[in-house]
Amino acid sequence: MEIIQKEAFWITGFEVQATFKQLWNRMPEEWDRLFAKADLIHSRKTDTFMDISFGKNQYGIYTQFIGAAVSGSEGVVPEGMQRIEISAMECLHHQHTGPLEDIADTFGKMYDWAKENDINTGEFKIDEGYTPEKMNPLMSYILKFYLSRVNKIN
Repeated sequence: MEIIQKEAFWITGFEVQATFKQLWNRMPEEWDRLFAKADLIHSRKTDTFMDISFGKNQYGIYTQFIGAAVSGSEGVVPEGMQRIEISAMECLHHQHTGPLEDIADTFGKMYDWAKENDINTGEFKIDEGYTPEKMNPLMSYILKFYLSRVNKIN
């Protein structure tokens, strides 16, 4: 695990808002919807996709954004999608290697490491590296995970 500076970037995709329980059902459907329209996202920086979690609001509703990083704010946004900018940030970075079902464990290890090292992280998370042909819970993935760093606890 390492602390890195992640540069600002633009992403085009779909926003998903739901309770934690609803996310388990909604996210596979939303990924299918994104992958079905992936060819409409122009100026993609890579062939992979990402999931950004903004955390939950005071009503327990989580906001996720799934999509592809694009080369800027210019260009046509496909119908029904949005393009947003993610600001540069200092964050904790770690690579996940394993099945989808182990993602929560990997994030848990990151939170534990941050706590052991007196680093305060926020709820903002990015996991990137998804590909349409690999959205299979039994397959192994190599994903990059980022947790926003709020500050060092003293």
